[in-house]
Amino acid sequence: MSLAILGALSYGLSVVDSKEISLDLDKNIEFSVNNKSEDYLKILHLLFAKKQQKQLDRSSVKNYFKRNFSSEIIDPKLFKQVFGVS
Repeated sequence: MSLAILGALSYGLSVVDSKEISLDLDKNIEFSVNNKSEDYLKILHLLFAKKQQKQLDRSSVKNYFKRNFSSEIIDPKLFKQVFGVS
């Protein structure tokens, strides 16, 4: 997963990507579409409408990020993988 996507999640932003590179994140966080510009625009319009209606919950995205990608989760995995330390 790219640092740009992790950064977006840390700020509570949703991810829109292609089905070919889906990240298998929570369905309320990641929106995967076919590789057609119309599909991307449809999702972006939907997200914009939800934002205007205050239906986007950035705190749930931030909490998902903290539960899955915070340093308390990543550091032990990184140390084990890189240094063989548990």
